[in-house]
Amino acid sequence: MSDQVRVRPTRRLPYPPIAGLLLVILIAGCAALREEKGGDYQAGYASLAEASTFYAGLLTTIEPQGPGQPSRGKIVLLAPSFDAAREAAVRETGLEPNAHQYFARGLILEAQALADVLRRRGLFEDVAYQEVADPPEVALTLARTATPVVYLDLRERQWFYLPANGEAANRQGLDLYLVHDRAEVLAWLARLEEHLARPPLAKPTSPTPAPPPVKNAKRVGKSPAGLEQRPAAFGLAWRASLASLRAHKVKLGPARRVGDLVECQVKSAPDLPENTESLVISLHPRHGLQQIVWRSQPITGDPFGFLGREQFLNFQDLLEGKYGPASASEKFLDPKQFKARDQFYPCLEHGSCGSWNSSWKLNGMFMRLALQPAGADQGVLTLIYQGPEWNAILVERESQQRKKLEKAL
Repeated sequence: MSDQVRVRPTRRLPYPPIAGLLLVILIAGCAALREEKGGDYQAGYASLAEASTFYAGLLTTIEPQGPGQPSRGKIVLLAPSFDAAREAAVRETGLEPNAHQYFARGLILEAQALADVLRRRGLFEDVAYQEVADPPEVALTLARTATPVVYLDLRERQWFYLPANGEAANRQGLDLYLVHDRAEVLAWLARLEEHLARPPLAKPTSPTPAPPPVKNAKRVGKSPAGLEQRPAAFGLAWRASLASLRAHKVKLGPARRVGDLVECQVKSAPDLPENTESLVISLHPRHGLQQIVWRSQPITGDPFGFLGREQFLNFQDLLEGKYGPASASEKFLDPKQFKARDQFYPCLEHGSCGSWNSSWKLNGMFMRLALQPAGADQGVLTLIYQGPEWNAILVERESQQRKKLEKAL
């Protein structure tokens, strides 16, 4: 709790240290709720109505931005819902049970005061205020729709600003319960304006759509089995042989045998995204190219998983625009295990804790997009494509293994 918080109770009482701390916490509510004597509050505790006097006077001290400075578009300020705030109050060890609902009211009304501060400042043409159960998750969704967000994360006890371009959330440095001092409000506003003045980041690189159907089958060539090749991702072709790929300006690394497949890395191809770290293909002796595994460059400095999830959703939008809705999608974080917001990727390391993937089953192709951990604060995107004969390869492989087992027995 900041030393700058100033509390002026109606009368002085000899509070013990713990009760004094509780007084500072409870006074940090805002807005126009009438004081309810008795009941949950005993004499000597500051009420929400008492704090509303400060907030009413605060807005008159917020100067609009200078003339000639254009307003930005819309921003959304996300506050926790009453139930979410009350659950946070239950986790507060310094709060008595009968003070939980007052804590929740004060927290939400404090967020409303900050929304009013932004409106008074005139930084944006529109400041929308919303109360949601999980502000961090909703903020990520809104950022996808080109809407910047200021939101309160109860787990981190911080306000964050999330730009619409997918940049990682930036701490505003304002702990909870400090919006009871004019200097703290102005400092919070100054930090937000500093972030707004920064140039936007480039949007995450998206995969290049698959090329149109091949017009000249002879130019593309035949597969080892003599079947016509079909377009695949990144300018490659299903059923292609290593020779035909090289003939069409696909630079390949050394090939190695992996079971009944030949695997090699693609060093360059006609259509590779700029953020490609690796592209590995698998070919069958008779069916040619039947699997493509793409891996993005690491998404670094992302302990909360905002950048990773943003890029994942951008990729999913492009794939759904081309191939239709995903056949299956799994995006979850188990709240019992995922307790620290900056442990997003460590959570993904355990399937029971979290998972972030979508898959498509199409006529002649299967795709799977996944966000995977690559460290404590970084992740990678992977895209797996499997061609028209992939299932036949699996069936054949299982049959061969069965025959070997029968022979051995």
